[in-house]
Amino acid sequence: VIERLVSVFPADEQPGVRRQLALVLKAVVCQHLLLADGRVAERDARDDGRRRRVVASEVLRVTPAVANLVAMGRSSQIYSAMESGQQVGMQTLEQDLARLWHQGEISEASAMAHARNPGIVQDRVARLRGTGAGSRSNRGGNR
Repeated sequence: VIERLVSVFPADEQPGVRRQLALVLKAVVCQHLLLADGRVAERDARDDGRRRRVVASEVLRVTPAVANLVAMGRSSQIYSAMESGQQVGMQTLEQDLARLWHQGEISEASAMAHARNPGIVQDRVARLRGTGAGSRSNRGGNR
């Protein structure tokens, strides 16, 4: 989102736009509305005959570290900050897709289809289930 916004401006103005964004931006939230097609959703659909949707979201809070990345044009490093920023309310799309799949709200196929990196989703679900190599306890919750 940040790169798309900056790219609207002429190349010679982009460094200044990045610095201004770093000063004023507080958060970026991207939402994806998905068909609830998991095991929980299938049960609910049988009960009332309707299909519902769920929101998968990606949340970036602009901390001083993230503001520095924005100002310096290091957008490729922002994803790592989001992965490790759960304690301040950040989450990647892959983390939320894994949560929705693990909770039975969406199917594995749906999670994989919407993920930028399906391997990360599979790894995250394995951690949530407490299985797989590198499994750790999830003291911070699912988000």
